[in-house]
Order: sequence, then C-alpha cells, then structure tokens
Amino acid sequence: MRAKNTSLAKACRVLTVTLPADSDAETLFALQKQVWLAMARYQVEGLIMDASALARLNPFFAWMVGAAARKVALTGGRTVVAGMQASVAVNTTRWGLNWANVLMAPDVDRALEVLKADG
Repeated sequence: MRAKNTSLAKACRVLTVTLPADSDAETLFALQKQVWLAMARYQVEGLIMDASALARLNPFFAWMVGAAARKVALTGGRTVVAGMQASVAVNTTRWGLNWANVLMAPDVDRALEVLKADG
C-alpha cells in the first residue's frame, strides 16, 4: 500500500521523502515500508525528510525518523529533516528522543547543501 500524500524521489544517491501532514498509523507504516525499501534498493548515502507540511508530531512518527536515521548512519550516510516548524520540533526534545544522527535544515534546498558539505 502506498502512503497517502507522500512522495519519494532519488537523485545522486540521496532519497528525498515528503512527509504527510496527517499521520495516522496506516499511513506511517506504509511510509516506513516505502522508505526502507527505497533505501535498500538505491543504497542511499543521504536521506532528506521534508517535514514542512507537519503541523504536529506523534511519538511513532518521531521514532520512525530516528530509526531511519540510524539505518542510514549504518552505511555512513546522513539524514536531514527539512522544514520542520519550531513548534513541532520542540516535541522531540520534550519526549527525550535521540535524534543524534539527524541534522536539521530550514528547507530541502538547504538540506541538500548540508549533505553536500557533510559528504
């Protein structure tokens, strides 16, 4: 099943994922499967998660971001979350999530620059 309101694009070993504004469990599980299959298929060195549409963050979704970042880090890659509003990002700190492998950028263009500078 395809996650609704999401898109995945791969360019130059970087996978870009547009995250859905609404994040029910069915959508999140479908998105997780899509991302992990694409990561394996394309052997990505960078993952950009465009979170600009998110108005809120639920704990499972936040866990999924951390898990994807850890998986990319295992292959020496980096993960960048782009466009996350400050009011949404504050929950990651409030919940004590470990996003040690996650970089942040204000938008997707800057996320690409971060990956280029980091690589």
